[in-house]
Amino acid sequence: MGITPDDAALALTSFSFEDAESQYVVHDHRSDAALVQAAGEALARGVSGPELWAATWIWVNEGFDPAPLLPLLADADASIRVMAATGLIARGRSEGFAPLIDELSNESMLVGQEPPTAAWAAAAESLVRFTGVAANGPPFDADATRRALAQQRWRTWLDDNQASLTFNSVEGQWHTG
Repeated sequence: MGITPDDAALALTSFSFEDAESQYVVHDHRSDAALVQAAGEALARGVSGPELWAATWIWVNEGFDPAPLLPLLADADASIRVMAATGLIARGRSEGFAPLIDELSNESMLVGQEPPTAAWAAAAESLVRFTGVAANGPPFDADATRRALAQQRWRTWLDDNQASLTFNSVEGQWHTG
């Protein structure tokens, strides 16, 4: 049995990284229609803080329309930007590529990731996962210089291929040409 719309809204507003129970509620009910709807409404209202993180996480994993993720690409929090960008490219929206490439130079740790993950590592994983292009790197032990080189390779890849990118939703992969 699903949760009520009121309980869904409460689950989002009470979400906290310091309260495991609030995390379990969001995780366990992430596919519930009421919680997905509450997440979409929260994103539309422009919530912030932990509520924004929870709403974004739910929407990236369960939301049907990628449009609410677009404004999040400019969020001040790298955790939100990386989630939104990954959610977009996972749904066949190329707008997520440039923000992920930009994050390849960001050493900050993402909030809500287990195990703890740097923004650049999560961005690299998403880029490789959805393109199958591992040669652009960077490897997970890369220093700042190697990450900058990888960032330039990804920018060149995007510049060279953006016009011909197609998304195969069955494979969950982007293809060029």
